Amino acid sequence: MKLSSSEQEKFGGYGLLVIMLLVFFGLLLKNAGLFPFIFGDEYTYSLHSRLLPLSESPIPGYLYLAVYRLTNHCEVDFLGCARTFNAFFFVCAAPFIYLICRRMMAVLPALCIALCALLAPINAYTAHYMPEALYFFGFWAFIWALTRARIEVWQDWLVAGLLLGCSSLIKPHSMLFIPAATLYIGYVSIAGHQGRLLLAARNLGLFFIAAALAKFALSYALAGPAGLTLFGTSYNKIASNAGGLERVIQLTSLALKSLQGHLLGICLGMGLALAATVHLSIQTIFTRRPLGDAEKFAVLSALIVANLVLATSLFSATVIGVSPNESIYRVHARYYDFAFPMLWMVVASVLSRVDVSAPRKWRAVLAVMVAAAIIYALINAMAPYEPSIIDSPELEGLLFDKTSFYLIAAAGLLTLVAWVYRQRAGATLFVYLALPLTVIVSSYWVTQEQRIHLTPTPLDRAGTFTRQYLDEQQRAATVLVGADMGALMNAAFYLSIPRPWPFLIARDIAYDFQGLAPELEWMLSIGDYVPPADGRLQMRMPGFTLTKIHPASEQ
Repeated sequence: MKLSSSEQEKFGGYGLLVIMLLVFFGLLLKNAGLFPFIFGDEYTYSLHSRLLPLSESPIPGYLYLAVYRLTNHCEVDFLGCARTFNAFFFVCAAPFIYLICRRMMAVLPALCIALCALLAPINAYTAHYMPEALYFFGFWAFIWALTRARIEVWQDWLVAGLLLGCSSLIKPHSMLFIPAATLYIGYVSIAGHQGRLLLAARNLGLFFIAAALAKFALSYALAGPAGLTLFGTSYNKIASNAGGLERVIQLTSLALKSLQGHLLGICLGMGLALAATVHLSIQTIFTRRPLGDAEKFAVLSALIVANLVLATSLFSATVIGVSPNESIYRVHARYYDFAFPMLWMVVASVLSRVDVSAPRKWRAVLAVMVAAAIIYALINAMAPYEPSIIDSPELEGLLFDKTSFYLIAAAGLLTLVAWVYRQRAGATLFVYLALPLTVIVSSYWVTQEQRIHLTPTPLDRAGTFTRQYLDEQQRAATVLVGADMGALMNAAFYLSIPRPWPFLIARDIAYDFQGLAPELEWMLSIGDYVPPADGRLQMRMPGFTLTKIHPASEQ
């Protein structure tokens, strides 16, 4: 029996609520008991949200820092509180995803896309003291506002700009949306109204004014004059790394090499979604198709994803050498993986269109190009590119197990063949077979890798032991010493020391007690080296040693 329109909406609403509740509690259970392992991001965000004034943050994510400052109320379980916040904000993105879908498709595929978006490996970030979950929410709120904005209604563009400004105060990376948003607003304003440039200029002006006011007014309210910055001191240093013409040429070459890895990863994980988005957006722009919701969304998706992938490739080129871990083959997919459901939606929108016969030539060309990339990535297992659970959990989940890797690649190739033959057939296979299979399998392997961190490392034990043994005043007078900055941040994460970088790097493992500041009382040394006791109170543990700096004779 076919449901009426109101019954379908009610079914969709209840279905979405059930999905959100199940995923929320599922994330809480999945993340429970995990020890943190992404440093120094987790240390940096914890330090600047909980322990230092917002004005001292090198990253101007003041809205995130202000919200997560509430985790101080949980005292020692601040990480558990952060994970609860993460799970809540993450699932709260689902209504925006669902509402965008409903503009282009029926209830069932819309629910399927929303569910896959929440089950995707990106939910691994809800386990960390990082802004990715809140940023996921902010991004989808912004995309929802942008897609629902009516060209003639000026208030809609103010709302979209306001949400972009707020999103940039979660992560300043939101500023990277500006080129894509500018092109999109200009295009839909002009194409939808027979070339009215004045309307496009008005909409863009309102959008930028609202975004600037939201960003700078709110950041000033939260951080004072220090908040009046675009990217903050941390990212300004990276941006200033461009140098002269020779450096620009070098960065371009490196960025192109990085770009290849990103495109390979996207083709491997969602080849049909990429091909369908490129196909529909080019059709819309160059054949002057009527601008329906699906056509406009395809153009926006292509602009947003292309914008973010290009910016990420350039970023990867600029940070080479900043740390030993940075390489041009490191795939920083977390700077755009939150936008992947946009590509899925473009494919799913085909299910609600009349499947008329259309020339297959250009679909075949795109399918062959994407299939070639999939086969290349399949043969080489993405080498020399290096996915990781930290930067690209989607790819890490795909590559974790050889059997599932081949299965997902085969499903992707099958959908491409079906799409060339008939668009609706390819879309059906993608939405109800390839996408759920990819999401479930990759998320399963990412979860398995995360669960390795249910067992504490010596660094975790160093931090938790020291926090329990010393009181707050003593922890504030503690210095951490070792040869590995990441290890020091790992241990320091637990100590809640209200000052940045309480570390000494001693690669020759020769610690000079005499060179320490007089107000310091304790030394936590990380590693196998044990400082000479010489009458000092000292506790030796596997992997770390806690030493009272001043001997009893000096007190």
